[in-house]
Order: sequence, then structure tokens, then C-alpha cells
Amino acid sequence: MANTLTKIATQTANGSVNSITFSSIPATYTDLKLMISARSTYATGSVDYMSGWFNGDRNTLYSDTIVTGSGSSTSSQRSSTTTAFDVCSYPNANNTSNVYGSVEIYIPNYAGSNYKQGIIDGVMENNATYSEQRVVTILYRSTNAINSITIYAGSGNYTSSSEFTLYGIKNA
Repeated sequence: MANTLTKIATQTANGSVNSITFSSIPATYTDLKLMISARSTYATGSVDYMSGWFNGDRNTLYSDTIVTGSGSSTSSQRSSTTTAFDVCSYPNANNTSNVYGSVEIYIPNYAGSNYKQGIIDGVMENNATYSEQRVVTILYRSTNAINSITIYAGSGNYTSSSEFTLYGIKNA
């Protein structure tokens, strides 16, 4: 039997929003999937960086492991006991116009009583000289069900038309 994917909510930024929060997430699904298409208003350097947290919790309960490939190099890093998890780099105002970064965050067993784990897959490009893919594994050391997710824009704001869609997945 197939899994059932149900859209919970979509939010579109208006150009002056520094974070997007999905709150009152029902505990009626097995897993969550958050799809992001975003661009930053930040105009320094070549990218901006998203981060996130659950349940408004900014305590040192997060760990993440990041693997990055840019076409010409690869890198990895690990962070423990941080106040947020790294999501992805994404295009800023210095990149090719109308190019957005794409991110998928998958959180299995988000309502369970164990620590929460997740996987993030993101792509950033500027259609000219640079592209980057990131895979991030996250650990949230809390036994509380995830009932809100905040994705922080980093140094700039999300541009108008940046879109965030949260889905619930029920395993059959």
C-alpha cells in the first residue's frame, strides 16, 4: 500500500519576512515533509544560509551533519549541541535574477516519544558560475512531538514568491 501525502499548509513570503513558521501541526500523520523554494534579499557575498528549529525551542538540543558538493569541491562538517539546525545555502540578491534554491526536509516519526531525526536535501544555483548541493542529517534531542517548525532566512529576508509547503504523510 502507498503512503498518503496531504498538504497541511502553504506560506508565500512577501519580501519582508525573515522567518516562516508552521504552527499547530497536527499529530495525526506519521511523517512530515517540508518543501521550500526560496531566494534571499541579502546583497553581500553570493549566498545566504537558512537555519531552523522545532517547537520554538532554541536550547542546545540540535546536532547536524552536513555534506556539501559544489561541482569543484566537497566538504563536510558536524555540529553538536547547537540552538538551531542548518538547513541549506540558497541564492541571494547577487545571484542570477529569478533563481530560487530548492530544499526538502523530511522528518519521520515527528509525533513519537523518541528523539527526532530528519534529512534535508537542498540545491542552490545561480545559473552562471556556481551551484551547490547539500545533504544534512539533523537530530533534535527532545521527546516532545513536533508541533511547529520555523525556518529562519539568515542575513536577509525571503523574497516575494519564496514558497514553503508543509505536507503530512500517513503510512498505510
